[in-house]
Amino acid sequence: MKTQQIMAAGDPGSTDIWALANSPVLWFCALGVFAVIFVQCVLYTRAVKKAAPHVDMPLAEVKESLRAGAVASIGPSLAVVLVAIACWRFSAPQPFWYASG
Repeated sequence: MKTQQIMAAGDPGSTDIWALANSPVLWFCALGVFAVIFVQCVLYTRAVKKAAPHVDMPLAEVKESLRAGAVASIGPSLAVVLVAIACWRFSAPQPFWYASG
């Protein structure tokens, strides 16, 4: 059974999208991307907090600017996700369209 799932995930002519979506390799890669993003956020926040006193920036202003940056980054990220969903919806094979509604 496992061999069929792996072959379906690697077969370009296959319409079995769930074999690829449930692949542990795909999930491991996705978690790796999020881990890198999280580490970058932590490192950046530490660097900002360390540099703030050198430019006479109070900690309250640092927190406010980090919060504003986080809110401002949601818009472009949401746009990318919406375009990806739209492209996926219109490029998915026909049998998958009917299964997803």
